[in-house]
Amino acid sequence: MSVEPNTEALAAPPVRALRLFERLPRLNRLSLRIQVTLLIVATVLLTQAISIGVNFAYLKARMELDTRDRSAGFFRVAVPSVQGAPPELRQAVARSFRNPMRHFTVDEAPALDPALGDVRDPQRAAVVSEFLRGLGLPVAEVVAGSRTTMIPIRPPGLALEDRNIVHLGEGTRMLALANEPDNPPRWAVPGGLDPTPPSRALRAATSHVLALRLEGDPTWYNLATLQPFDPPLGPLFLTSLLTLPIALVLVGASLIVLWRIMRPLRHITVQADRLGRGEPAGDIPEEGGPDMRSTIHAFNTMSHRINQAIDYQVTLMRSLGHDVRGPLAAMSAYVDAVEPPPTRDVLKTCLAQAERITTAIMTYTRATMRDGEIVSVDLISLLEALVEEAAMLEADITLTVVDEPCVPARYNALERALRNLIDNASKYGGSVAVTLRCDQRYAVVEVEDCGPGIPLGDIDDLFEPFARASDTPSGTGLGLAIAKTIVVDHGGTVTLRNRAQGGLRVTVMLPL
Repeated sequence: MSVEPNTEALAAPPVRALRLFERLPRLNRLSLRIQVTLLIVATVLLTQAISIGVNFAYLKARMELDTRDRSAGFFRVAVPSVQGAPPELRQAVARSFRNPMRHFTVDEAPALDPALGDVRDPQRAAVVSEFLRGLGLPVAEVVAGSRTTMIPIRPPGLALEDRNIVHLGEGTRMLALANEPDNPPRWAVPGGLDPTPPSRALRAATSHVLALRLEGDPTWYNLATLQPFDPPLGPLFLTSLLTLPIALVLVGASLIVLWRIMRPLRHITVQADRLGRGEPAGDIPEEGGPDMRSTIHAFNTMSHRINQAIDYQVTLMRSLGHDVRGPLAAMSAYVDAVEPPPTRDVLKTCLAQAERITTAIMTYTRATMRDGEIVSVDLISLLEALVEEAAMLEADITLTVVDEPCVPARYNALERALRNLIDNASKYGGSVAVTLRCDQRYAVVEVEDCGPGIPLGDIDDLFEPFARASDTPSGTGLGLAIAKTIVVDHGGTVTLRNRAQGGLRVTVMLPL
């Protein structure tokens, strides 16, 4: 059994991201210029966010390193001062070096206890030992590590008037609960989750412990330093703002490049719209990069070929109708001399049919050739004139105007197309209702009748020249073909639908 590969999963990440971007319905409604602009702005914002995140991690790591380095430098001053004091005063001298972020004691053993969750750091201990020996301290043993403790978070708007609360410096939102001078703060107690008022939320904090013993001295000097939890936001945003001018320059340069790319595309859009409406489309200047110049050149070539093809077809049809009429007229002059009479009657019938076909070809050619200039056509006035004309021929017809649009069109051609549709409805559909309204960027003309409708199998073929419905053998079969050719030449559409209550609905949509 063969298994088809999952092409979606095998697609490269940029391709999958592009497909996801294309599936966003709201973005697809925006123009390409706005989408690219939003993409550039989003890229800059994402870059800034990544920069802030990297700087945040860097400042946090640097703060941790600074805390450790200051702990090592602290011993250079504190240990000689405590060692030189009388034994009974050493604890008092050690207390003089304390602050809310630093706790210094003289004990008989190192303060680190792995059994209580403390984590030792032998590498840091070796570095500190070498550093202090370089400063001249006769270090015998160093123990380093860290512990995690819970610190109350400062609630918003808390007044720091309680003697039992100590705010742990600027740039941090943590508090410490003050203790008696002889007792360590709670953040320095190994594994200490001492009872804390439930109104104050707790946050995990890290304290770094460094224990030192000198040669010939059994006393251990223990230093616990609390690492601030929140890095300072000022330097963080200041560092990020340094890249903002560069980002703005990149955005500006990208928008200029985007404008240069979109300008030729705008020209192509305008000329394509003119070509679709049947207006003469001039050559677009070839500008931009090689790819864009190739696209413009291909569009200009296509425009020339389309115009040449239309001119050729119109000329061919006119020549064909003109050339056929001559022999038909000559044959008509001699047909009366044909004997016997039955043969003469058959020939007259065939000549009359050929004359009708030739006249239809000439009519189709005149109707579809691009005669006249594009002007603003008031559809209300045009439809009122056509409806009044049909009413004078005793047609049961009404006109309903919902909106009052004007469309760019060749007046004579558009009049011929709408007259054909109204005449067909009046001839085959009985009563006729014409409605004029707007639908977004289009003017909509609906012609509804109450006739028998059209067999479903014939609807798709009725717009072809000389095509007729199977139940309407009369006519030349060019009315709908002429109407569709004119409407499509103006950039619009024509559709046929059978009505549920009976009859036919012809819908014409013309761009405004």
